[in-house]
Amino acid sequence: MFEEAQKSVSSPSLLYNLAESHRRAGHVAQALELYHAYVAAVPDGSKRADLSDFERLERRQLAATEPVKAAAPRPEAFAAYDPPSFDEKPAAPRRWLHAPGVFAGVAWLPRDRRAGYETLVEVEAGDGFRFSAGALISPRPGGRVALERRLYREDDFSVGFALRGMVASFPGRALTGGGGGFSLRMQATENIEVSSGVFLEYYSTTGEGFLTPIVTAGIGLHL
Repeated sequence: MFEEAQKSVSSPSLLYNLAESHRRAGHVAQALELYHAYVAAVPDGSKRADLSDFERLERRQLAATEPVKAAAPRPEAFAAYDPPSFDEKPAAPRRWLHAPGVFAGVAWLPRDRRAGYETLVEVEAGDGFRFSAGALISPRPGGRVALERRLYREDDFSVGFALRGMVASFPGRALTGGGGGFSLRMQATENIEVSSGVFLEYYSTTGEGFLTPIVTAGIGLHL
């Protein structure tokens, strides 16, 4: 570019004066272009005018256009991360039942207008399943098994669906049957549970069968 300035301006002193005028006016690019043209026009440094202002201007211009180098990270920046420690223990998961346990209850048969008593041992198997097996105490001795599946749960109560089977002894014959229904269980304390249920069951004996609703209520003690 300064070759063009040399061609357009023949006098070195005029080149210098123009460069100085542009420098004072803040026209950095034009001032440096004319400065280089003046240096080329006057090869002998002893015959040149004082160019210190232009040299400083050129150094500032070069410093401003150099890319900024990213500072190297300090070694401590790579120190191993030490996560904070927490003394709090994770909350224990909610349990639908506390098994194994012992259940004692009463069953009311509206058809016969009488109550029967039973005791069962209950064991939880899997998530939300309860298996029960136990003895019938009255009105006739026998046995009962049940498998219950939880359908809904809140903090202190749950609703489940159960399949039940029973066998009881009568003079000269046996009564067998079973059915299904819904149960409601409420947690009274950590180890005590109150339950109730409504079931529809079918029973048969020698030459006779009948369908009957059954209402139950009881209390369980779980370990």
